[in-house]
Amino acid sequence: MEERALDELKLYRSSFGIMIGALDDRQMSDAEFRQVALRAMQPLRSLPATKGKVAAIRVQMSEAPSRLRALMQQVCTLQIDVPTDHPLQQALVTLAGKYANRQTDLQEWECEPFLRSPSGAAILVGNPGQRFAAFEVATAMLLKRALRNGSASARHSLHHRSIADQLMPASTWANSRAQALRNNGWPTTIEAYLRRFQEPLALRMEMLGEAIADGEIGIANDRFQVPRLSAAPKDPAVDETRSALFGQIGDVQLPAVMVSVDCSTGFSSVLLGRAPTRPAELEVLYAALLALGTEKTAADMARMLDGVSDDRIELMMRTLEENAQFRAASDRVA
Repeated sequence: MEERALDELKLYRSSFGIMIGALDDRQMSDAEFRQVALRAMQPLRSLPATKGKVAAIRVQMSEAPSRLRALMQQVCTLQIDVPTDHPLQQALVTLAGKYANRQTDLQEWECEPFLRSPSGAAILVGNPGQRFAAFEVATAMLLKRALRNGSASARHSLHHRSIADQLMPASTWANSRAQALRNNGWPTTIEAYLRRFQEPLALRMEMLGEAIADGEIGIANDRFQVPRLSAAPKDPAVDETRSALFGQIGDVQLPAVMVSVDCSTGFSSVLLGRAPTRPAELEVLYAALLALGTEKTAADMARMLDGVSDDRIELMMRTLEENAQFRAASDRVA
């Protein structure tokens, strides 16, 4: 999707660049300008007319239906629980029938249940084969939405099972309810459960009433108004301690410390299998090590170092993952 958007952007830039050049040419006649405009706009005529990112995704998936078709063929064999009146049920039945008969075309009257949906216009465009590919895309996206909003469920799934499949069966709960209540000390009624909250809630309500009476909390338009907390006074001892610490450290930065320590230990020489060529290589090496040992990315580490690109850090990360002698290097400094 990103590559296609980039290609389209290049076409637009090229076409409008030609148009701007023609507008700046004061010597060009109207007829010549029209010819230049026609040539500049010609590449844009072949671009699909889409209304947003979702529509562009639909078009791109419809143009290469083989991968999605193989996926939807497997989906039709799964046990997916869908209400009988849900559009997804009819769409899956239609696809299953087409796959069973090895058909890859779709007539206009078979486009239900998408005729009145936003994707209906895209499905009706083109020949029967293109309509079938668009129908598959619409069904796949409808399946995704149905699983997410819970209108459809799959018993084999860990994340998209129905509520009934996730809970303990009613018969099992009926048999083990009394023992579970005894073992866990749970109240036997909802009234007994709520009783434990009555005293704490009454205390909090009393405290709230006192705060309102003292003006600490206001009420306006049926809403509580809680004033912002004032900043705590600064402790001079904190600033003195900070200044003393940085005074002992001096102006040295972490990369310089790491390079100095590495020169004494030879850690990088064992890790790379050779001596580093310059201090900048050591900075890249340790940035890659920190990225591998934390959740930081190469881009995150590049923002911490001046003059080091994320490409160099990422390349070093790959080198370390493939060829680094971590055990031997660690033993060297142990």
